[in-house]
Amino acid sequence: MVGLILAVAWFWVLFGEILGLKRVVGNDLEPDLRDGDLVFYERLSVPKMEDVVVWPDGKIGRWHGEKDFIGRAVILWRGRGI
Repeated sequence: MVGLILAVAWFWVLFGEILGLKRVVGNDLEPDLRDGDLVFYERLSVPKMEDVVVWPDGKIGRWHGEKDFIGRAVILWRGRGI
């Protein structure tokens, strides 16, 4: 039972705080990503110019899944992609 609880907690931390999955909506990122593609991403690195990034829906530090946006970093402000 303790092993199951630890496995669930590890999975929640890994996919809730560090890694994520997101489905691309629209064709804005073609030819690299098309509508319906599944993107596996991590939240710890600092983006570089022209990286594909996933960011929250406007609430700083809050991830909401379907409301998150996926796009390309075109401007860097103090090391953070916009």
